[in-house]
Amino acid sequence: MENLEILGDCFLKLTVSMSLYYRHPLAGAGALTVEKGKQISNGNLYRIAVQKKLKNYLNVMKIDFRGKDANWIPPGYIINNELEFKRYKTQKVKRKAFADMIEACIGAFLISTNYSITIQFMKWLGLDVIPSNEQIPTILCSSIDKNEIDPIINNFYKEQAFMDIEKTINYTFNSKAYLIAAFTHPSSFANRLTNCYERYLNKFI
Repeated sequence: MENLEILGDCFLKLTVSMSLYYRHPLAGAGALTVEKGKQISNGNLYRIAVQKKLKNYLNVMKIDFRGKDANWIPPGYIINNELEFKRYKTQKVKRKAFADMIEACIGAFLISTNYSITIQFMKWLGLDVIPSNEQIPTILCSSIDKNEIDPIINNFYKEQAFMDIEKTINYTFNSKAYLIAAFTHPSSFANRLTNCYERYLNKFI
């Protein structure tokens, strides 16, 4: 399950981050990161495994041949004591394994279906994934007059040579504001048009 777990973990972080970005347009990077941590934590994924009755389906068996944790019965050997036999019918595993199982299940959906179906499955699990039919939150500073936005963005785009960046990455942005925001460090005083790139960072941390 490990390869699927890695895939599911990455997709889980992406979808939850994008959902939070859309749902909370005014929240800072710190608040988004904290909320994301709650959603993707091992504790929350374990809770989901229990709530959705998936916990009992994890296949795990670490064989112990002797001692109080022994769980292997030799062929032909029978234990008549039901209390003694109980430990041979149960599996012991850390809670993180169930969180890994949920992530692997997300990865299995992703690799065998598509993004949309995987997101529907994640919604069924109760995860806060990408919201549908919601307006893209603005990244422009509220202090700018709406009538002046386009000229200011175009001038800043030309002055700061953002055209060279688009040539380098071989992609042209329809909205130059996103490109400007992506290359604006929090310490920058030059760009007063958009927010800095901190909220975007939350998607990939």
